[in-house]
Amino acid sequence: VQQGYFDILFPTDFNVMEDIYRAITGKLTRVLSHEDFLKRWAYVEDTQTRSGENPLLSWYKNASVMITV
Repeated sequence: VQQGYFDILFPTDFNVMEDIYRAITGKLTRVLSHEDFLKRWAYVEDTQTRSGENPLLSWYKNASVMITV
């Protein structure tokens, strides 16, 4: 596959990752779905297609994001 044609996402157990991150840094974390993260931090109306679909919200349903709070 030519570079840049696909995103590579690695499976991560965020429950374990949160515990490790907190133990190392002492910071609190929150895990959000990809959709919830984008709705909170992105201009999702700018990524909507003419048909009304929003690929950034619908194509990554199984992805999550861990943030610090």
